[in-house]
Amino acid sequence: MINCKRCGKDNLDQHKFCLRCGGELEAPPAALARTMMADSVTVTAPPPVTTAAGSASGPTTRATAQQSASVAGVLLKPTPFRPPPRSDLQPAPLPGMPPAQRQVTGSPSVHVDPSLHTSPTMLVSHAPPAYAPHAPPAYAPPAPPAYAPPAPPAYAPPAAYIPPAAPAPMPAQVTTPSSTRACTTCGTELPASFLFCGACGSRLAPLTAPAPPPPEPEPEPARPRGHMTLIRPDGSEGGTFELDEGENLIGRDHGDRYANDNYISPLHAVLTLESDAMRVRDLDSFNGVFVKLTEEAEVRPGDHFRVGQHILRLDTLDTPPPLDDGTEIMGSPNPGYWGRLVVVLARETDGAAFPLLGDAITIGRDRGDINFRDDGYVSGNHARLLSRDGRYFLSDLGSSNGTFVRIHDEHLLGDGDMLLVGQQLYRLAFTPA
Repeated sequence: MINCKRCGKDNLDQHKFCLRCGGELEAPPAALARTMMADSVTVTAPPPVTTAAGSASGPTTRATAQQSASVAGVLLKPTPFRPPPRSDLQPAPLPGMPPAQRQVTGSPSVHVDPSLHTSPTMLVSHAPPAYAPHAPPAYAPPAPPAYAPPAPPAYAPPAAYIPPAAPAPMPAQVTTPSSTRACTTCGTELPASFLFCGACGSRLAPLTAPAPPPPEPEPEPARPRGHMTLIRPDGSEGGTFELDEGENLIGRDHGDRYANDNYISPLHAVLTLESDAMRVRDLDSFNGVFVKLTEEAEVRPGDHFRVGQHILRLDTLDTPPPLDDGTEIMGSPNPGYWGRLVVVLARETDGAAFPLLGDAITIGRDRGDINFRDDGYVSGNHARLLSRDGRYFLSDLGSSNGTFVRIHDEHLLGDGDMLLVGQQLYRLAFTPA
């Protein structure tokens, strides 16, 4: 392993750059030593040595040749070491002749320029060491080990049987992403945790974690399927009230929102919320329950409807039957009146009456057949009452405050219908199941 000098991370021997910081790595000492051994070793030739006989060259030992070779600066290849020749095998010199010059075995003779030497002439003794052959050691065969028979094992009674423990459950395998990835520069496969490529030193792109799954949507709370919103006299909203499934009682004794309205009876009406419909029923209240007209509706003699602040009752003009004794009730001639509208002041108290002549009667504040000039909640052209084939129909003419008809028993309501209870006007909202 190669330790990075910059960040301290251990890298493989074949890497040239650090995998963490990208710095250049230095070769380990072991690799450097192998490189040095692989290279050729150079040895310089020894300088000339002056012997006792005055010769410029003479026999030298291997150590002297190696020392002098470093001085001459000549590069030579190493040679294997050989023992010096035996002196007793050399021929004896002739009388009067100088001793023969010898060269170190295995070392070539090299001519060296005397001008390169700066040291004085060295005198070296050439006496070879005495050679003594090595006698081989005497062979002694090893003695065989003494045989000892193995002792029989001591008898022990069998232990009680213990069933093996159940194996521990294997941990759940966790799937991990691929542990390797390729360098985008050179394509080398690298561990996924590397920050730099070990081959080219390029910085690797950071790993992107997989996007977490989107959170599951929380279930929406159950919303009420019906509610009623109070509409103030100026047309603004005064509050919204939720309706429960089933019956919802309306009255002064059934809710704070009705307590301050004296036109509402203690038990006025019941509003029923069904799975596919919404119904309202009058509980014999004193002032009744009124529903705003959205289209032409049929009215019968004795019905009540509201225009502005006036409650009107429709009466028909029939010929009075004769008395029991046969006397006929006579009056002024009828020019064609078929009915009348009576202003209701209280349950048993009537106010002004308006005769109805012709097939269509218009009600308004200043432009109709019947006008209510002092009622600011009545539009100039408010409603129309028609007589058709002995039946009577009421319709609203687009008035600002609408026309309301009093219901009998039970009435089916729809989404957006307006309900008038006492002096309070509500807009209803309904969503079928």
